[in-house]
Amino acid sequence: MFREKVKLYLYVLFLVALFFTGMSSATHAAPNGFSSIPANPSLNPYDARSYPDRLEIFKGDRKVSVIRSENPDIQQWGFIDSGNLVVVKSQDKSGQKVFELFDTATGTRRDKVVMSGAQKIPPWAKTLTE
Repeated sequence: MFREKVKLYLYVLFLVALFFTGMSSATHAAPNGFSSIPANPSLNPYDARSYPDRLEIFKGDRKVSVIRSENPDIQQWGFIDSGNLVVVKSQDKSGQKVFELFDTATGTRRDKVVMSGAQKIPPWAKTLTE
């Protein structure tokens, strides 16, 4: 009896932890086609619809920005800084990984790093490599 209660408690605790950690710094593979990532308003007020060539950012039902990577094939992306910033990972024609940092509300690119050789990944892009 006691063992079942402990198992149930640990399972519920795991689900709660998974929910909160997943919503605060979620990263997403960008599939071919459409996906929508629901926001958790207490942590991130934004939603995103992912397409192969862009992310459309919504706040409620209103589209607030469109994020376009320099490369047309977005491989992975994620919100950081409580949803204020979006990190996008793509690959250029030569096969090098490209990380871009965008302002969520405006879609403005804040930073860009083309990975080459032993270059270190910028701190803001580490959520997509972990």
